[in-house]
Amino acid sequence: MYDLTLIKTNKDEAIALAKKLGFSSIFFIDKTSILKNIRDIRHGRLNIVLGGDDELNRRILNNKNTTILLNPEPNIKDSLKQVNSGLNQVLCELAYKNKIAIAFSLNRLENTNIIPKIKQNIRLCRKYKIKMLFFTLAETKYELRAAHDLLSLLRILGMTPLEAKCALTGINEIMNGKQYK
Repeated sequence: MYDLTLIKTNKDEAIALAKKLGFSSIFFIDKTSILKNIRDIRHGRLNIVLGGDDELNRRILNNKNTTILLNPEPNIKDSLKQVNSGLNQVLCELAYKNKIAIAFSLNRLENTNIIPKIKQNIRLCRKYKIKMLFFTLAETKYELRAAHDLLSLLRILGMTPLEAKCALTGINEIMNGKQYK
């Protein structure tokens, strides 16, 4: 199991703690490497782009150089009859065609309005066979969580046991440059 974190200091302690928590390895990235602007996407790199509204998600998923769309859920209020999860069938088909993974992060779950949106996105990703990833995006070693706790959380959010395990191990395949089905 692997995790993606934003930890800047005490990386050795974070690695040791991650091993105790059940992770094989953790990857460290800067907050600046999570792109907020689609113009910053470069060819041949690991491009993690922060999602937002439907228009931004469409532009991100149209770009073949995007590797991961992180948190596609918009932080807006839903209507009474419809959940605006940031993904729909057209965007999912684009993600599948361009081999873009959809990632969710633990820090977004603090907002309880996001949970139904994540559940809907998990169902859409399963239906359209899109690779799902899950990260803690911990900024300190104290924000790291145990791997089995994350597996349980992903099961509660609606993933199957195999999908949950793949969501925690999939970043390794992407970091090593392997394509997924």
